[in-house]
Amino acid sequence: LKRALPKHPLRAPLVLSPKDGLTPICRYHNYHKNGCSKGPKCLLDHNYCHACLELGHIARNCPTLVGKVQGDSTNAET
Repeated sequence: LKRALPKHPLRAPLVLSPKDGLTPICRYHNYHKNGCSKGPKCLLDHNYCHACLELGHIARNCPTLVGKVQGDSTNAET
């Protein structure tokens, strides 16, 4: 089943990175249209997709999710 993008990044469930099983994957980096505002200062994982846990893309571009159009209104700004 395909899943829709959350209406706000923090509505997505907390998912831990497969690299260590301890570090949360950054939901803002994956779902917010402007990405994570903390950039390199963010302590959360920016390498893995929050949706499928694969390297190489973010959840907004994940083939397992629907509604992944850039600037989609389902991604609220903060």
